[in-house]
Amino acid sequence: MRKLLLVFVTVLLTVSVHAQKTADIGIWGGTLTSVHGDMDEDAPFQSFNLNFGAYFRYNFNARVAMRAMFLTGKFASEGTVESAPWEFDKSV
Repeated sequence: MRKLLLVFVTVLLTVSVHAQKTADIGIWGGTLTSVHGDMDEDAPFQSFNLNFGAYFRYNFNARVAMRAMFLTGKFASEGTVESAPWEFDKSV
């Protein structure tokens, strides 16, 4: 396992990458597993909510760029606040 990691790091460091000069396009995704806030008895890892997004960035020069992003997802939690049951489910 250690040798495999060493080979991976060596290849990663030796490969040169060239970025686009004028525009970047990208996507991302992930999950938000739990929300920790004012709730007393929230159950961590109770649900996995899918979140994803995309972006476009246009580079005018080395210092000035314009970016547009689209983000979406939701987060939810169940627990108690001041000994009263509470739950929420919000879309973003």
